[in-house]
Amino acid sequence: MKVLIQKQILIDLKLKLHSENKIKQLDYYVYFTSLLNSLSIKHREDKKEDEIVRLNSLLMRKIYYNYTLVIKDLQDFGMIKKVSNYSADLKKSNGYLINDKYISNDLESYNLTKTALLKKLNYVSKSIPNERLFLKDYFNDKLTFDFDKAIKYIESNYNKNQGQKYQSRILIANYWKYRFFEYSVNEDTDNRFHSLFTRTPKDLREFIKYDNEELIGYDLKSSQLFFLSVILKSIIEDDIDLREEIGFINFYDGSDLQYQIESLSLNIKEVNDFIDIVLNQDIYDWFSHKIDCCFDELENKFYVEYTSKGKVIKEYYQTKRELSKKAFMIILNTGVDCKNAFYKTFNNCFPDISRIIKTIKKGNKMHEILQQVESFVLLDCVANDIYKQNIPLLTIHDCFYTNKTNAKKLKQLMSKYIKHYTTLSNNVCIS
Repeated sequence: MKVLIQKQILIDLKLKLHSENKIKQLDYYVYFTSLLNSLSIKHREDKKEDEIVRLNSLLMRKIYYNYTLVIKDLQDFGMIKKVSNYSADLKKSNGYLINDKYISNDLESYNLTKTALLKKLNYVSKSIPNERLFLKDYFNDKLTFDFDKAIKYIESNYNKNQGQKYQSRILIANYWKYRFFEYSVNEDTDNRFHSLFTRTPKDLREFIKYDNEELIGYDLKSSQLFFLSVILKSIIEDDIDLREEIGFINFYDGSDLQYQIESLSLNIKEVNDFIDIVLNQDIYDWFSHKIDCCFDELENKFYVEYTSKGKVIKEYYQTKRELSKKAFMIILNTGVDCKNAFYKTFNNCFPDISRIIKTIKKGNKMHEILQQVESFVLLDCVANDIYKQNIPLLTIHDCFYTNKTNAKKLKQLMSKYIKHYTTLSNNVCIS
C-alpha cells in the first residue's frame, strides 16, 4: 500500500528513529503522518472553514494500539503540531497539522510493507461497491494535470502565511503529480463517490485535462430540492415504481414513516405548487422574497444570524438568493425541533410539506436521505447509462464532467436519463 509523505519528513524520521532504535516502527510513523496529508484534502471537500485534521482515537487505536506514542514523537520531532484539543461538548477529537516548515516540501511515494499494519488498514477501509467501479475507469493515462502551471498559480495567488489554503492546494497538486488516485464511498451516510477529482478546488480544475481537452461540467439545478420534489411526488401519488426507481423505497415502504405520512391529511395542491416552483422557477429567488434578512451597510452585504451548537453565528452573502440557499440548507439539515425563522417562513408558505419534512426527521436525517436518493439516481443509474455510451465521465456528486468534444452530448443524456428515472423535467446547466 502506497502513501504520500513530505520528503524531508521521511528523511528526518529515519534519522530520528534510527537514533532512538525505533526504525522497525517506521511504517506506523509514516502512515500517521500521511493521514494529515490525505485527510486535509478530504476535509477540503467538506468546505470546512479550517482544514485541521482530527484523529479519531478509537479508529487510530484499531490501527495501532500505541498510536498515542507515535503522535507524541511526531510532535516532539517537530514534524506535526497539535492545534486544537479534544472537546467532549463539541464531540471533536484532537486536531493536528503538518508543521509549518514542511508545508511546501515536495512529497514522495512510500510503500507500507508492515504486515500487521496492512491487515488493520484493510479492516478499517471502506470499499467501493461493484456497481460504482466504473466511475474509476476514466482516471487513466488520458487524464492529465499540469503540475508546473498549478504550482506557479498557487504561489502567485496563495501566500504561504495563509496556512492551510496554501498547504491543501500544494498537497492536491502533488497528489495529481504522483497520480495518487484514492476512491471511497460511505454507504452509511451520503453514499457519494469521493475521489481526488471531487477533492480538487474549482480554481485548480483548470489544470486538469482529458485527452488534451479542457473539462466541461454540468449539474442539476437545485439538486436537493429537485429530489425532495421527486420524493414528494412518489408519496402523494403513492407511486411504488417511482420510489423503487429513485431508491426511496428502502426508507419508506413498509416502515413507520409510511404509516405516519399516510395518516396526514395532505393538501395535494400545495405539494404540486411547490414542485412546480422547483421545476419551473428559481426556487431560491422565489423564497428570497419571503424571508427576512438584514443588510450590513459597512460590509455592503446581506447577513443572517442563527444559533449552532449554542453559538450565535453571523454569515454574510452578496445576494438575497445566496442567503436563500443557506436558508434551505438550514431547513433540511436542522433537527426536528428547529425554531429557526427560516423554517417558520417555510412553514407559513408550505405547512403540509413542513409536516412531511418534520415527520421524516423524527426517525431519519433528512439531508442523508436526500443525498442517498441523489447518489442512487445520479451515480448508480444516470452515470452508469452515460458510461455505456462511451463518453469520458468524471463526477463531483450531482455534477458530471467530460471533455469539450463530448460536452453537448453529456448535457442531453443527463437530462434524458434524469427524467427517465424521476419522471420529472429538469434543468441541467453548466456548472
